[in-house]
Amino acid sequence: MVRNIRERIGSLLPATVTSSELVSDTVPVIHAGAMGLQIWGAFVGQSAGEAMWDEMDPQDLAVRLKAFEMNRLLAVDGGPGWLHLDFTNGWIRVVAATTYRSWESWEMTLPKITWKGGMDG
Repeated sequence: MVRNIRERIGSLLPATVTSSELVSDTVPVIHAGAMGLQIWGAFVGQSAGEAMWDEMDPQDLAVRLKAFEMNRLLAVDGGPGWLHLDFTNGWIRVVAATTYRSWESWEMTLPKITWKGGMDG
């Protein structure tokens, strides 16, 4: 039976966030079980009651990302130009850039599957 990407993600949830890191000042990577999420575009969120966004000080952003670790990624939802992740202690919403129509703003990787999103979906 062939499953679509949403079914595949749903079958892996909930998943514990094992690590997070900044690969540049504004590009976070979050690992939860077999999934990895790298965010290249604009995002907002809340972790442990503290606001976070793509242009905040990198040290502060790294601390906010660490607050997701050892918590559960409960749900992933998305549509054209956006991706929303719900965690036990907060959420992140990624929004594709409107200035570059083909710019992909996020990438979620599962075993043997990569799901990318942006203005072109």
